[in-house]
Amino acid sequence: MGCSESLHTKELPEKLTWTRPDFDELCSKGEEALKRLNILRRDLLCSWDRLSAHLSIKNLRPEQVHIGLLISLSILSCQDFLGINLHLSNKLPGILFSQDALELIPHHTHHMLNFQQAYQMWCEFSLEIEQSLPTIRAIETIIIQCGNLYYALTDERLSRATREEWRIVDFRKIEGSVSENLRVLVEAADLFHEILRNVRDWTVSLRNSFDRVREERTQYEIHHLADKCKESSVWEVKNIIEFVREDITRILNQ
Repeated sequence: MGCSESLHTKELPEKLTWTRPDFDELCSKGEEALKRLNILRRDLLCSWDRLSAHLSIKNLRPEQVHIGLLISLSILSCQDFLGINLHLSNKLPGILFSQDALELIPHHTHHMLNFQQAYQMWCEFSLEIEQSLPTIRAIETIIIQCGNLYYALTDERLSRATREEWRIVDFRKIEGSVSENLRVLVEAADLFHEILRNVRDWTVSLRNSFDRVREERTQYEIHHLADKCKESSVWEVKNIIEFVREDITRILNQ
């Protein structure tokens, strides 16, 4: 997905210690951003990690999982999407179907269980993306506020140092006392923008996938790939994606 593994495990400190009262507001807003970022990392990125670990495919992307699940559904429903009341939505999770109707179709229990596990994790990941959007907007606002506060404080302190030259030594010492906290906030901003890039990439690529699978031609190709998998006794979602990965890429890029 293009997201550095370190982002998934990097727990940011949520408490900052400042030595100047004029930094209190910046400290408060910074801590709020850090807490929200850790929640975003734990919920959104870890939900993708769980799905990726379950499928254990190198360089896996969400849109490939989306197509892989549809191929699996084609196999399980005997290519009868109408029979399971499949609804291809342009919103996450993008796949809705009648569980009861699917269970009436005879198939191997193990294959059904494997699909259900992958689909459940897919739905959890989809929900986390949706729920992350308000958090992302809130963090973005806080980062802008922190930037404005910091520059305002810096301008004021530089102005005072210029007017009161005898205090310039103290001014420089104060810089050292807050540098570690500023480093944490800069690191948090970098983490946020990296997460933001990935969420944008996910949503754009999934929107493309949602549009593709609504086309009759694409559904025909999905059924064709399902036949190809059945002929080679490829049943599980993980193996399906690996077996026809080049075909999935072609569908997404056509």
